[in-house]
Amino acid sequence: MWNANETGSYITSLLPPSTALFKEMEQYANINEVPIIEKDGLCAIIQLLNLHKTTQILEVGAAIGYSALQFVANVDGAHVTTIEKDDQRAKEARSFIDRSSFANKITLFEGDAFDHVASVKKNAPYDVLFIDAAKGKYDAFFDTFEPLVKIGGLIISDNVLFKGYVTGEVEAETRGLRQMIKKIDRFNKRIMSDERFHSMIYPIGDGLLVSQKKY
Repeated sequence: MWNANETGSYITSLLPPSTALFKEMEQYANINEVPIIEKDGLCAIIQLLNLHKTTQILEVGAAIGYSALQFVANVDGAHVTTIEKDDQRAKEARSFIDRSSFANKITLFEGDAFDHVASVKKNAPYDVLFIDAAKGKYDAFFDTFEPLVKIGGLIISDNVLFKGYVTGEVEAETRGLRQMIKKIDRFNKRIMSDERFHSMIYPIGDGLLVSQKKY
């Protein structure tokens, strides 16, 4: 029987090795249990960014800055405006960004994303909005920041299959987790049926919902 995990591992094994800085970030994330985007999902997004000739990216949920740095390192001319709520993660993100050769290509805001709407508007319109923050707030993130995306632009939401819980392949054992999974499921159904967007869920990484803004 086909196994999605084995397929993902096979694809990941074919990807180029990480640079020293990215390898350090991956090790830090693993040791400190910081969620960062899975490599196959990351490479798929980078390909989309290049195909769409992306220059302005808005990211909600920087964590330690891994995806933002990957985007600017692999997409010519790209600039990322990113927001991180957690103080410690924002501190680590700033440290990694400052140590890279891409510090001038990333603008990092610290604090609640909803408190920085006016600030991030300054770089709008965005070619791409990448949502990778609190899963239970995806609806609010989408509604708040989607207006800053240009017509024809992309909104990419990560973790929309959430480790198999959303599809029912894995059973959620706690009430809090079940509630979050219900919110993700409602978000997926809502966006997939929204006629303002061409949307598709791709079972890559932890599940990517890619929506192209029609109007």
